Amino acid sequence: MSGSQEKKRRSEERAAGIDRKADQLREEETKKKKGRTRTAIIASAVAVVLILVFLINSTVFYTKVNAMEIDGVGFSAADYNYYYNSTFFQVYDEMYNMYGNYVTSFVNPNMPLKTQYYDEEADITWADYIEEQTTLSLKNVVALNKAFDAEGMTLTDEYQQEIQDTVADLKSSYAEYGYGSFEQYLTGVYGKGMNEEIFVKNLTMQYKAQQYGDKLYDEMSFTEQEYIDRYQESRDEYDSITFRMYFVSGNGEEENAMEIAKETADKIATATSESEFADLVYEAAPDDEKENYEDEDATLYSDFAPSSIASTYSEWLLDDARQNGDTGVVEAPAGYFVLYFIDRSDNSYNLRTVRHILFQVDTDEEGNADEDSKAEALN
Repeated sequence: MSGSQEKKRRSEERAAGIDRKADQLREEETKKKKGRTRTAIIASAVAVVLILVFLINSTVFYTKVNAMEIDGVGFSAADYNYYYNSTFFQVYDEMYNMYGNYVTSFVNPNMPLKTQYYDEEADITWADYIEEQTTLSLKNVVALNKAFDAEGMTLTDEYQQEIQDTVADLKSSYAEYGYGSFEQYLTGVYGKGMNEEIFVKNLTMQYKAQQYGDKLYDEMSFTEQEYIDRYQESRDEYDSITFRMYFVSGNGEEENAMEIAKETADKIATATSESEFADLVYEAAPDDEKENYEDEDATLYSDFAPSSIASTYSEWLLDDARQNGDTGVVEAPAGYFVLYFIDRSDNSYNLRTVRHILFQVDTDEEGNADEDSKAEALN
């Protein structure tokens, strides 16, 4: 961050008098005043610039000034960055688990999110989407924390221990991932201004929200018919889906790369069993990725909530006509998804648990994270 440019202001005055000598004296005094005024203004401007530079390069703006307020609860830039980065890491981690190295065909963490489309037709960038999800997360956390406090609840020993264990694990692991200290890890992952106090505060808020959510779930009471009616109305929210999936990239150098990808996808879709599906995927995988598919479970996705399934192919999986063994090919902007349906089961909705993902990065001599390597660590 750079400081503001100096802005000089100069006032001009004219001395008036009847006596020439007095007039000259007044002019000389006026020049002295101008000099003193200019010096004072310049000195003041320099002081303001130095103060701004100090504030901007310190953590004050990130930790003391509210960047957002939700229902009377203020969040500093450091607080917001905690939720923003947590949201992005969670989304990226889920996508990576599904697409592997092909995830960059959808979102590339080495490029600004505001330059990548999440939904081009709706003109929504990845930055827009992550910001929207972050705001929703903050609203939920605030609402649940207020209810938690209003009822005089305290964190259970289990959740308190989880917070302590999370901090302890990170403190014992940061060096393995290229950071010189725990503080540098927090700054490298969550942004400037993040420290242990702010980290623990927000982690605690997340666990308070989760505990109150658990309480609400435990207190839910329905008659059998109410439960059946509610389930039938919103079964896509409650069911869990088990399936196999492989993404065939159409980003080859050939002009007909998408056609080749479609042929490959169609061949895999001829599988009549899970084992055959896994074998065909292994045969189709690029040589440098075959090792990843030696295990048949590499293509298996068990008990996925519909909300966690990519919209590109969720409609196919959630079709009521789906039966065990059904296969399908769904086109995407950069290739084709090959799907093998296994099972759809009635499943109670579980609140997402808090996760923290460590990323290895390169650091300078002082242990500060290198920005390029930090971005690469997301791959």
